[in-house]
Amino acid sequence: MTAEAILDLLAVKHGEDVFVSECKDGRSYGRSHARLDAWAMKRSWAHPVTWGYEIKVSRQDFLGDEKWTGYLEMCSDFSFVAPAGIIEPAELPPEVGLLTPSKNCRRLFTRKKAQRRTVEIPESLYRYILMSRTRIVSSNMWSPQECDEEFWRAWLRKRRDRESLGVAVRRALSEDARGHLREVEEANKDLRRGVKNYQEIKDFCERLGLDTERVPSKWAVEARLKEMRRLVPAHLRNNLNYAREALKSFDASLARIEAEAAADLPEMKGRTERTGA
Repeated sequence: MTAEAILDLLAVKHGEDVFVSECKDGRSYGRSHARLDAWAMKRSWAHPVTWGYEIKVSRQDFLGDEKWTGYLEMCSDFSFVAPAGIIEPAELPPEVGLLTPSKNCRRLFTRKKAQRRTVEIPESLYRYILMSRTRIVSSNMWSPQECDEEFWRAWLRKRRDRESLGVAVRRALSEDARGHLREVEEANKDLRRGVKNYQEIKDFCERLGLDTERVPSKWAVEARLKEMRRLVPAHLRNNLNYAREALKSFDASLARIEAEAAADLPEMKGRTERTGA
């Protein structure tokens, strides 16, 4: 777990607040200064809150830090942020909190809530943030008269990029949906074939006299077939096979006779008419 990864989690946590990393209490040159790993301020006039964070990624770093008490005057809520096992809540004073990132470093958990203190934030800290960490933009940024040409060119480029991205996303989602629809249709076809096969097997088992309320085992079906073979004498099976073949031959002969009669019918009809004449 790195300090940069933890800092990213703090930035997400304070996505709706003013968030400053490596925040100092004044200018960097000419005197010593305190520097918080992260500082945040709630965007509220009625309920102002400021948070200060010190990140520790090793036990030695925490035990060797003797400057953190000076950070208390820079915020109303102060907390350490460290991976599990580096700092124990019982080691911290009542007013200091402790946050721990999850194992996958996707969120922060509060192991000890910081006590809110009434402090007068140093004016030099606000001046540092205003002069060194912010950029002043036009108060009426949507007015072409007060914005330069480059701003509008960049705005148009971003708009075109968003439109292109939207088209690409819609196309990808549509293709993905069609692919899933094809998969569902194939799965339905397989399911219907399976149901048809099951019904045929069920009908066959019922003809064999098997209980279809329960799935018959392979051995039950084979045993039933053996029993049926045993009940039909061998000479009878041979007679049945002979009769079956004889019927096939008879059907073929009958079909041939019918075909020949159909072919001779016109000629016989003509002879009958001439004889009658």
